[in-house]
Amino acid sequence: MKKVFLSSVSRDLEECRAKVEKAINSLDGFRCINMENFGARDYETDDYCTKLVTECDVFVGITGHIYGSIHEPSGQSFTEREYDVAVNCKKPRLMFLASEEYPIHKKWLEKDEIRAKQDKLRERVS
Repeated sequence: MKKVFLSSVSRDLEECRAKVEKAINSLDGFRCINMENFGARDYETDDYCTKLVTECDVFVGITGHIYGSIHEPSGQSFTEREYDVAVNCKKPRLMFLASEEYPIHKKWLEKDEIRAKQDKLRERVS
């Protein structure tokens, strides 16, 4: 069974994530690994995600307009860190960018410096 790690911020992409998870799991021989199914673990979040990305066969990323939760020691979002692990491990990557018109709820708007980080990540991914 091939493992596909699904990475994205969930707040603005919850519906997209659910559809991608369903599509991956409908393929013979593939299983989606995503945070919705992590459950309780005796790991730091960053260590656990790094472990899972390292063990996956394929990395799928959906990059929207929200940078998301930040791993304090690094100053990077968990999503960006997962992407970096996949790049460093030379994992096959399928990356999808939300369109510029993709709506963002105003309660999810981030500060300018955080939005700038997301813009840089979107640029790297594209």
